[in-house]
Amino acid sequence: MSGFPIVEQVTSDCRPWAHGGSLAVCAQCGTVQKVVDDQWRPQLDELCAGYAVYVQGGGVEQVAFAQSAGVRVDRSRRIVAWLLGSEVLAAKGTLLDLGCGNGAFLRAFGQSKPEWQMAGLEMHARNRSQLESIHGVTKLHVSPI
Repeated sequence: MSGFPIVEQVTSDCRPWAHGGSLAVCAQCGTVQKVVDDQWRPQLDELCAGYAVYVQGGGVEQVAFAQSAGVRVDRSRRIVAWLLGSEVLAAKGTLLDLGCGNGAFLRAFGQSKPEWQMAGLEMHARNRSQLESIHGVTKLHVSPI
């Protein structure tokens, strides 16, 4: 997909970000993601160096609202519920969370699937003790993707 030079970007920790970039769309499933190229890599390094997970919520994960009932649910719990409802997960397995932040998704997944082993990957070790204290997390990898 062509670049978007005039579109304002916002990081996932709610900071204004650089204009431009490229997006790719999977022809089979419709997933959209940034193009991993030589322009994107230094931007990712800069973003991750100053990243503050859920900064506007004081480190607390944002909530989502169920359309049917208007009930608030943590974003990670909502994703886990969708995964469980899709019936694609085995009874036991291993989960790797890329960009695991402060472990919100790992915590939610581990509570629903305590028999699974989990690992996280983060570019910085600032949340290491918090992540390694989550039941079921066997390893935290600290490195670039």
